[in-house]
Amino acid sequence: MSEGRRVRGGRALAAYAMITQPGQEVTPSDPHTGVAVIVTVPVRRGQPVEQAARRRAGRRAACLDDAPFEYLCWGAMSHVPSRVLVTGAAGRLGSAVLRVLAAQGAAVVGLDRVDPGGTEAFFTGSAGDVDLVARAMAGVDTVIHLAAIPRPTLGAPEEVFVNNVAATFVVLDQAARAGVRRAVIASSLSITGLPFSPHPAVPDYLPVDEAMPLQIADPYALSKQADEATAEMVARRDGMAVVALRFPMLGEPEFLAEEARIHRDDPGHGANAMWAYLDMRDAAMACWLGATAALSGVHPLYVAAPDTLSPYPTQDLVARCLPGVPVRAPLPGRSVPIDTAAARALLGFQAAHHFEITPAELP
Repeated sequence: MSEGRRVRGGRALAAYAMITQPGQEVTPSDPHTGVAVIVTVPVRRGQPVEQAARRRAGRRAACLDDAPFEYLCWGAMSHVPSRVLVTGAAGRLGSAVLRVLAAQGAAVVGLDRVDPGGTEAFFTGSAGDVDLVARAMAGVDTVIHLAAIPRPTLGAPEEVFVNNVAATFVVLDQAARAGVRRAVIASSLSITGLPFSPHPAVPDYLPVDEAMPLQIADPYALSKQADEATAEMVARRDGMAVVALRFPMLGEPEFLAEEARIHRDDPGHGANAMWAYLDMRDAAMACWLGATAALSGVHPLYVAAPDTLSPYPTQDLVARCLPGVPVRAPLPGRSVPIDTAAARALLGFQAAHHFEITPAELP
């Protein structure tokens, strides 16, 4: 799906139109929930879609009536999920994904240590529990695997690595055995080895892309590398399509506001993570697009907001904090030094929620 245009207006945060076969409809969510409004419009390529999208949105998305569409995604979903297992469903990203799936009308099965509510069925426990995961797979056609220890500092090294790798293997292996053909897993920008490196490390070049060699030196980064290798295994063995989303720092607006303050006060803060971020709502949308896009095989993809969380020009930050690192493409303004072109081309993903920051000169 190619990039389109986003809706602004009222409290609807984003709207998309997906061109599908006639009869495939999605009831949009109430725009006052803050959930992305998804509108399915069965039209031919080149046919005007804005009026059709507004009609399909109906009264529940009335605030779209006078708003310009800024994201209209042209293309067809190759995989239409009907029953989705979400591991880590009670987490921050898991909760955002549940809201997106509810807006799509997909039945949701949740798995986590705490039941967040809002699912058709819920399984309480660990994503590394083979019997539990096998039961949760009943009738599932899509898996979004988010359960993990998210930082190397949240457990002993062996605990972080073994927990994350075992959970991913169990979930993908059981999914394959149950006949699931599509999975999305939460990988991380940390797979580069840079954010949690125990010694100074810099990227081989900028912008960072999927071809850049990894510099893994911590158990969390290693677990993400093993997760992506597990995805390659089930794709090769079972023909499952897997999208591994390499997320940067994720957050809601309040969290990002505090992080932006830290980035302003300390220009070097976040240099090991490319000063990157992604709004939680966009991260959830990336999971949905990963679950529905026309693709096969395994695809590790960097996703990020197009700008950094720093108020300072990116090229100045790089010159000061990452001196000597080759810059292969222009980095105008506050543009993030991560190449997200692959996610845009394959998924049609582009962040819709940009944290507003007043630009400033680097002190």
